[in-house]
Amino acid sequence: MKTSNSQGKSFNEKIQGSTIVYTYDDKTGCSQAIRVAADGFYETLDTWRELPSNDNRPKPDSSDDFEIETSAQLRKTWKPAEFVIDGVFQRRYLCTMTAPSGCGKTAIGQTVAAHIGRGFPLCGHDVEQGRVLYLAGENDTDITQRWLALSYEMGFDIDTIPVDFIRKRFTLTDKALDRIIRKANKNGPYAAVIVDTDTAYDPSADDNSNTQRKAYAMQLRRLLTINGEPCVIVLSHPAGAGGKLPPPPYAPRGGSAFQNEIDGNTYLVLNEGGIVTLNQHRKFRGPEFKPLSFHLKRYHSQQLPDSKGRPTSSVMAVPLSPDEAYRAKGNGELDEAIMQLLFDTPGLSLGKLAHSINKVGVTPSTVRNRLEKYLSPALVEKVEGKWQLTEKGKETVQSVRSAQACSGQSNSNDETENL
Repeated sequence: MKTSNSQGKSFNEKIQGSTIVYTYDDKTGCSQAIRVAADGFYETLDTWRELPSNDNRPKPDSSDDFEIETSAQLRKTWKPAEFVIDGVFQRRYLCTMTAPSGCGKTAIGQTVAAHIGRGFPLCGHDVEQGRVLYLAGENDTDITQRWLALSYEMGFDIDTIPVDFIRKRFTLTDKALDRIIRKANKNGPYAAVIVDTDTAYDPSADDNSNTQRKAYAMQLRRLLTINGEPCVIVLSHPAGAGGKLPPPPYAPRGGSAFQNEIDGNTYLVLNEGGIVTLNQHRKFRGPEFKPLSFHLKRYHSQQLPDSKGRPTSSVMAVPLSPDEAYRAKGNGELDEAIMQLLFDTPGLSLGKLAHSINKVGVTPSTVRNRLEKYLSPALVEKVEGKWQLTEKGKETVQSVRSAQACSGQSNSNDETENL
């Protein structure tokens, strides 16, 4: 029998040299001819004939089919842990990176992608070089701009770095997952998949519904089957009761139902001075690791001007080594000391601030540098030549002092450590 497909080619011409698989759809009662070419690409040729409802064609095995394995068989399936970022993220594991907006999820996600693509160490951890698939579902225009700007700042070749993108927002249905996996299998193997963000692809009608979020987590887990058995890192928004954001540690939406279906949650905390720490949450399948630190750096890209020729602004996450993170923590304590003094005595001179802090190496120039370049303009401002706290800065100091009073702490740096 000779049948034509939608492109006008005869069925016989189309299937020549290929393997044909017939699939049956229970709902429509139709059979489909699927061509399986040598490269493993699947293509539907035609819904070529309808079958009677009492067709005796064998149906596919149900999803709850299983085998009982002996311990010896189980041992043969074991694979040693393969870390993409040593001691942190490993292949075949699904993890979330949870933080409120503005904490640097995308900036850190892109930095992680670039370091995996190049095989460069990250925050003192060795990194296995490999291909990365980045799902850019939340403002793909911004992600494109930031990735191009990052290539200039980090100095990697945008044309050769093995980081691939899916720049589209869609619901992560079974059909969409099938398409992602099929295309990724062709381009892979992949060492990591980064989803930016979970909200962009969530099919849940209510993203606070534990049942719906559990089903979504099970969908995300299918990404682990992509060629290369990658680690999957999902950038997530935190849960909040009544629209109010709880203090860290941050957990993804969906409660324990969602978290039980993933292998671990990490969360980000933005500290003063633009230092962000990536922390391990209480539920994490893998070794314990100390927080990874990044500096959120705003820069202006001359290479990517806007339509009027002006440099565009972007934010990148600069990974810090343990030594750099330690020094950054010291600067955080210095910033807090400056704010405490300005709270008590607005308008103190740089010299009096440095004298009051009374630490080796802290000079008026040091204080000026922290005020002008590192402390957020939302916290401090210069009025008639004198430095003082903004209303938000005052609220921040009051919050720190209240927390210290409640816990019996006397050291102002404990607040930073608790973050």
